[in-house]
Amino acid sequence: EERTNYPLTLSVNDEGAGFSLTVQAISSIDAQQVCAYMQTALEGVVSALEQSSEMPLAGLSVVPAAEREQLVFGLNATALDYP
Repeated sequence: EERTNYPLTLSVNDEGAGFSLTVQAISSIDAQQVCAYMQTALEGVVSALEQSSEMPLAGLSVVPAAEREQLVFGLNATALDYP
């Protein structure tokens, strides 16, 4: 297994019929979450390319749908009863 001095290393591995991602990260970085973000971003890019989309790259989401739902509706649930 390769080691690096960088806090985060993302490798893209060509598997012939597809590719895989490998993340090496220091303990304070969630490597699985980094892979999930990268997978979501790549799926968005592939989808946009398949549809010949004019969407700018900045318009693509990197946050997986379940996490986005939690962020927007779970953690952002700040409604209070007003007398």
